[in-house]
Amino acid sequence: MAKNAKPPKGLTKAGKPRKNAPGQGRPPYKPSEQSRVQVTQLAGIGFTQEEIAAFIDPPCDLKTLLKYYRRELDTGL
Repeated sequence: MAKNAKPPKGLTKAGKPRKNAPGQGRPPYKPSEQSRVQVTQLAGIGFTQEEIAAFIDPPCDLKTLLKYYRRELDTGL
């Protein structure tokens, strides 16, 4: 690399990936309408939160379930 040349996007001057480089890491979780309905129904029939997190598609961590589906868990039919 030339002396004054900029490193490629997402890399440090040493050529290592930046910690917060664009395009790296897991994409954010996006709940679907179908999964919201599933969570409401499963909570209503008595599934535990851990079981619901493992059952929905795509499966998620318990923290993610609580973050994105709080209303559905509270109002389960």
